[in-house]
Amino acid sequence: MRCPGHDYAAGGVYFITIKTNAPWNPFGLQLRNGVRLNEAGRIAREEWVRTSALRPGVRLDAHVIMPDHMHALLVIHRSGTIGAAREKNAQTLPSGSLGAIVTGYKSAVTRRIRNEIPWGGLFEWQRDYHDRIVRDPGAIHHIRKYIQMNPYRHPR
Repeated sequence: MRCPGHDYAAGGVYFITIKTNAPWNPFGLQLRNGVRLNEAGRIAREEWVRTSALRPGVRLDAHVIMPDHMHALLVIHRSGTIGAAREKNAQTLPSGSLGAIVTGYKSAVTRRIRNEIPWGGLFEWQRDYHDRIVRDPGAIHHIRKYIQMNPYRHPR
């Protein structure tokens, strides 16, 4: 799933998509004029915004919460070997890595939804996430535009 040989803790620019596993739209409604978030969608947005405050070295760029998934562009700043350090347990994600950031976000959203919303016990994310390493600075503008326009692409 991940790019072989890439150190996801060493820093970089990433475009990610995280999908829910729900057969319905747990985060809100797709309308002609965008997405109307419900309480779960607002929780997902709040927790994403908190990501950079909780994780030094992470800068958030464009992001959007859709009815059943989210897209985000983020930058991980690392220097030297900080990101290259690996945990002894191979099952543990390196602190500050993209995987650790996504896992922390998914856990925080799940915890809050399950604690704050009556149907929250039914909520779950898909097991993994999609990432794209953004190596071309010129691509960042196109990705931002894609993220910003995504709520208007599939009106019902």
